[in-house]
Amino acid sequence: MKRAFLSIFGLSLFSAMLVLPVGQANADIIFDFANNGELDGNEPAGATMSRMGTTDTVVLTTVLLSAPDFGEPDPYTNIITTGVDTSIDNPRGLGINNPSTNNGDFNAATGAGGSEGNNINYLESITVDFDKTVTMTSIDFAALDGSVEFVRINVAGVATNYDFFNGNSNDIFSDPLSGLVITAGTDVTFTGLGSAGDTNMRIDQFTVETIAIPEPGSIAMLGLGSVLMMVRRRR
Repeated sequence: MKRAFLSIFGLSLFSAMLVLPVGQANADIIFDFANNGELDGNEPAGATMSRMGTTDTVVLTTVLLSAPDFGEPDPYTNIITTGVDTSIDNPRGLGINNPSTNNGDFNAATGAGGSEGNNINYLESITVDFDKTVTMTSIDFAALDGSVEFVRINVAGVATNYDFFNGNSNDIFSDPLSGLVITAGTDVTFTGLGSAGDTNMRIDQFTVETIAIPEPGSIAMLGLGSVLMMVRRRR
């Protein structure tokens, strides 16, 4: 009787294991950094932005914002975080605002001709995280200066330099970011690279998909079923 129960119980759990989905992507969720959004204006680190897809709501949080101090003798020696804000440029685009320096000082230090306050410039970075595990499907730039933009993306301490080619009028780049999995709560840092004079980048949109992960209780039950089956075989 005991063996029969173990056999039936283990077989039932094994059958459940076969039909339980391992991971399933849901519909696109678009974080559009347009005017009048949660990050519009000058928002410090810790600001949040919530967007809903077909089935899930995902919250993006700005974890850390940093920029060089543009001081003397080397404007890139010290990276500052105090007082640095996110900034939405009209009509759209996520950038870094460093109010400790004005455009004239920035241009003199870097040889750039762009605006410090509205862009992710050379060595400026923004770190975000998502409250759910997501797959990055595309990134849409509101602006790129020049045909090639080098961006370093650091996920959970692993940094990769990406070369984005401005090959179409919409500045939409599905590759090489397509399929990048970002675990819930993991810091993701976007840093402007290239050269000081031509890195004037703004991010228009992040597009992500959530991934359905089996609940821990379901996984535990499946593991218990496997153990019971092993016990029965040994007897």
